Amino acid sequence: MYELIIFDCDGVLINSEMIAARVEAAAYKREGFEMEPLGFAEHFAGMTHHAIQEAIEEELERKLDADFQEKLSEAFLELADTQMTAVPGVEEMLDMVEGPRCICSNSASDYLQRYLSDVGLFERFAPHIFSAGEVGNKASKPDPNVFQVAAQTFNVDPKACLVVEDSASGVKAAVAAGMTVIGFVGGDHTWPGHAEVLMQAGALTTVNRHADLAETIQALAAWEGEAL
Repeated sequence: MYELIIFDCDGVLINSEMIAARVEAAAYKREGFEMEPLGFAEHFAGMTHHAIQEAIEEELERKLDADFQEKLSEAFLELADTQMTAVPGVEEMLDMVEGPRCICSNSASDYLQRYLSDVGLFERFAPHIFSAGEVGNKASKPDPNVFQVAAQTFNVDPKACLVVEDSASGVKAAVAAGMTVIGFVGGDHTWPGHAEVLMQAGALTTVNRHADLAETIQALAAWEGEAL
């Protein structure tokens, strides 16, 4: 078996991506950048909020107000506080997956604690919840930083780590760290072609529901055999 199972958070454990996409699509539409929420989730999947803003500012050929991100965050939190849910089947899946596990996310640690607690998942991972911008060299995915920190913390060879990711940038980061990746396409933001995008980024396979994840992990561990 793998010595460490690593989960991304947004879109894998909690259904936050479409909440963010709806808020961001509406906010950027007011600034003159129009894109439907699902298209927004697809186009900017795995990017940090500041990276998204920089990309849209380049498209708009102007800078947005200095407090744009603050207002965006307030709008997201207001909606998330009433609409955040765990991805279906995640509790049962965690009951089935054996061995050490952790979370590696681009999201800030206070956000992770807040919403993982709200859906009852925080204690299932704490204290091993790593925020890319707060550990190592502070680089976010697609930099492998956060995955490298997790492996070092658990004193595990990256080759013995299995990562569950829902974005191309997350998959690329885990692959760059030398880890095996399963692409997850069971979140509420999944779009046609999502699985293919993750496979092209380096995922070994994909699953579209948590009910299949434990069995897939066992199958990959047996298949990779001596490499672990």
